[in-house]
Amino acid sequence: GLQVLMRVKFSIRHYIRTRSTVPSIFAQRVALHPDKPALVEDFSELDRRSNAVAQSGDVVAIFMESRPLMVALWLGLAKVGVEPAFINFNLRRDSLMHCVGVSGAKGMVFGAELLD
Repeated sequence: GLQVLMRVKFSIRHYIRTRSTVPSIFAQRVALHPDKPALVEDFSELDRRSNAVAQSGDVVAIFMESRPLMVALWLGLAKVGVEPAFINFNLRRDSLMHCVGVSGAKGMVFGAELLD
């Protein structure tokens, strides 16, 4: 356990020192392990999905229950400079409308489980 913790700590220091971003770290992992499972999909499939998400400069609200697809959405948004606005999936009516309005989102991705 200590060895894993030290390896993670060293990696984090390296990423901070080299000013690495989440998308650049992800791209490195894709290059090293393109067919290795990531979450419930392989890295190349996650890369393909995340490349199809949004345009640079957009704010996109994400309103869904926590699940692996959220990671693909977040990575795809980050790759093109889009800021995700994670909206609490427990919100309804006025609170939901307020949060979406304040976020300035140009679009919204929501889970089908929240259609009610």
